[in-house]
Amino acid sequence: MTRLMWPTTGTANRNTMFQEHTTAYGSAPGLIATAPATFLVIGEHTDLYGGIVLSGMSGRRVVVGASRRRDDTVRVRVLRNGTDDTPVVVTTSTTMEILSTHANLRSNGPNEPDAALPASPLSGIQDNWANRLGGVAWMMIQRQLISRETPGFDITIISDIPPGCGLGEHAAAETAFALGLADLAGHQPDAPLRTRIADVCTQAASLFGGTPPMRARHTTALRGGTGQVLSVIDYADGSVTQAPSPAPLSYRTYLVTVPAGSVEPSGSGVSELKRRGDFIELASRIYGVESLRLLPDSEERVIDWLETVHEVRGPEAQPPVAEAAGWMGFLTAETRRAFDCAAFLRSRRIPEALGTLSDSQAQMCAAFGLGSDTDALVRLCIARGAAVARAAHAGASRAVIAWFPSDADCEDSHDDAAIRLTDDGLLVIPLADGSPAAVDNVPGNWS
Repeated sequence: MTRLMWPTTGTANRNTMFQEHTTAYGSAPGLIATAPATFLVIGEHTDLYGGIVLSGMSGRRVVVGASRRRDDTVRVRVLRNGTDDTPVVVTTSTTMEILSTHANLRSNGPNEPDAALPASPLSGIQDNWANRLGGVAWMMIQRQLISRETPGFDITIISDIPPGCGLGEHAAAETAFALGLADLAGHQPDAPLRTRIADVCTQAASLFGGTPPMRARHTTALRGGTGQVLSVIDYADGSVTQAPSPAPLSYRTYLVTVPAGSVEPSGSGVSELKRRGDFIELASRIYGVESLRLLPDSEERVIDWLETVHEVRGPEAQPPVAEAAGWMGFLTAETRRAFDCAAFLRSRRIPEALGTLSDSQAQMCAAFGLGSDTDALVRLCIARGAAVARAAHAGASRAVIAWFPSDADCEDSHDDAAIRLTDDGLLVIPLADGSPAAVDNVPGNWS
């Protein structure tokens, strides 16, 4: 039987989480929150650079439940179904003391492009759920959003977001947990608070996560609109606006990837993304700007600085000047493409908007050196009828986002095209009907 979607089977809901949490930990959760999967349309690689990102929300979600502990242990239990409908459970734990030790060791970043970081208790650990969510709580304490007397937690996550496929499962859980903590601390979950929480989640993911974080995911999950629009995040002024989505009237959007069972796959370029991100972050710190996009003549000035580093440290200094110049050129051009895409969407010039996505995919491979591991999948989607396909997050996942025309005279035409992809052995997930993170706490269970 052909499978069209990663199974949901009703797992991502409040009642299932409540029962699972109470059974596993012996107490009912007081924190209950939910957040959506997010998908990236264009501009995700400019996130740290300070560019423009277009993103959307999927109807797939995580539900997070938590109860307080008397000690500082953080225990996390993640439940999801694999592609064969077999339940998969992941358990992790840490302590707030371990997280604090790690944070103190990482408090001062390196001052050279290729400087090594000191070893910490978390060195070599990749995307441990307890580290990430405990790190969110630690960061909220530092930002005075919750009390310094906050102890540890028992946490349950029910997810119907496939792991590692570019739909932001970690970001969804982080935003839900943070929003729930803020609500229990008495904060109103309004737009200003959601903005602060998005920043806190990104900072925590950067410090405690094993993969480079995406500010746009946290922002979209917390501040996005409805399923009929895309969020336009412009880091030049911190604005979050909307542009009409080509879906569902003109096009239907799908995530397409190779099934990976219950494992948490990732793209081949995670370490490379981190290397590039570390360089951009260091250059921003050297010039004392929030982002390189805010630095006048940033391309020339950053390369001038890097050339000086090479003169002092010799030809072995990293990254090579030519490589860094290529990164900077791509980020500038990609920011412009994202701006153009938003403008085209707002003026209902859909073919031109999709054209920017096609250009972006080509340049990610040619100029940015990422995306080649999904290029064959992009071509297959187009051969099967997609108007355009683009890597879901080149380097970080092996999935693509494909836009199939919606034939007004044949409602199922786009589904037929998607089914043909499943016949090729691929996993196909419709992306639609998302809504922002929300809380449903039970304060009486939190004491």
